[in-house]
Amino acid sequence: MANAYLKAVTIGVIAGMRSFSAPALVSDHFVHENLPEIANSNLSFMALPKTAFILKIMAAGELLADKSTFIPNRTDPGPLAFRAVSGAVCGAAFCTAENKRADLGAIVGGLAAVLSAHAFFLLRRKLTEETSLPDTVIALAEDSVALNVGAFVLRV
Repeated sequence: MANAYLKAVTIGVIAGMRSFSAPALVSDHFVHENLPEIANSNLSFMALPKTAFILKIMAAGELLADKSTFIPNRTDPGPLAFRAVSGAVCGAAFCTAENKRADLGAIVGGLAAVLSAHAFFLLRRKLTEETSLPDTVIALAEDSVALNVGAFVLRV
């Protein structure tokens, strides 16, 4: 099994890219894994089927909304703060599941989300400026990266 802190960083990166996809993936994973470390923690809500369902609906909505022009930039204070919280909760959950320090998992997950939000914002803007690809195509590619990397992290 991969290092819990490395998982916390990686899922934090996903949260920086797609704020609801990270917790949706993590919650769905914990529902299927039925880990006592999560079930007996303050993060037990992450292992509830209802939580996983709601987060998946919200993640799907986020994937659709991201392609619109009325959504604020991920680096604006509100969206950035939410991404940090998302990465922190997911990082803490991974560390809790592997009996590691949840506070450190929260810190690295939250920081990774903030850094990732800035990095992928700049990358997406640069790619749309320097290629003939529309922003929607770049956004769809980013969705694919976020979901596939997230799914990979959950398997290791």
